[in-house]
Order: sequence, then structure tokens, then C-alpha cells
Amino acid sequence: GEVIQHDIIGIDAEKLVDKSLEHSITIQMHDLVMEERPFDTTGDYGSNVWETSELRKYLQSEEFRERYKKLIPYLTKVVKENNSGDDTEDLFFLLSADEVDPKKTPYKYYEDVTNRQKKNADGETDYHRLRSAYRGYSCNAWYVHSSGYVGTSYAVNAFRCAPACTIA
Repeated sequence: GEVIQHDIIGIDAEKLVDKSLEHSITIQMHDLVMEERPFDTTGDYGSNVWETSELRKYLQSEEFRERYKKLIPYLTKVVKENNSGDDTEDLFFLLSADEVDPKKTPYKYYEDVTNRQKKNADGETDYHRLRSAYRGYSCNAWYVHSSGYVGTSYAVNAFRCAPACTIA
């Protein structure tokens, strides 16, 4: 019953799994309304592979879909390229470090670096996860700091996230 504000971050920016669809709108949660979750807890410090991560499994789960059941009929799966592991087909996904980089992003919204900042339920800017693996340490994944700076942290650390999805 909760209303969740989303931002339109891109138009026709995704590689759609269903090739019969021609146009799409990518939306992302404006604020960090989800609870904190680790990226992954495999091993001592976690794994940074999006494809097998516990966070990705949760975002694709029936439990998560139930939260957004009114939105589901309008969504389509997209192919997401990952810098660690294989490409994935996701209904809900996190953005990559490149996708929030103003010089590399396919999303008009992220050409403005201040749009990386997200607020938690208390109205304060807060950390949030990205799906990208940090190269060099298999236990570190990228995140956005409360200031908007992009950094890395152990995958076992719990942060909020701002999932995105695509309407087609």
C-alpha cells in the first residue's frame, strides 16, 4: 500500500530480452526505501559476482516481486553486462559503476553527478550498492557514498540499494 517515487533515468537505454519490443523506459527508486542487505555473504568477506550474489537473487525472488506486484505486468527483462561473471537477464537490477558515471552512462539522468545521491527513510543521504565488482579483490563491490562519491566495500557489508527496472 506504500507509494514509492521513481525517477525516469533512461529511454530506450536497455538491451531488451524480448526482441519483439522496440521501446522502453528505465525507472529507478528515487529514495532508499529498502532495508539494508549485504551484496553477498559467501566466504569470509563475500563475493562480488553479481550473477550469483544474494542481493541479485533477492531482487529476482517472488518475495521481492510481491512487493511490486502492481508494477510487474508492465516490466520486461533486460540484459545487463557485468564486469565479473556473465551477462544476466534481470527484471529488477542495480546500476553498475559505469552506468552512474556521467562520462559513460547510457542514462540521461546520470549525466548529472548529483543524481547519484539517494536519501534513506530519515531523509538523510545514505550509502547504496551498485552491481559492479571491484577488480583486484573478489570480495569488494562498488557502492555510492552518501556524498555521491563511488567507492568499494566488502560484499558482506549491508547497505541499502535503489533497484531499477524497465517498462516496455
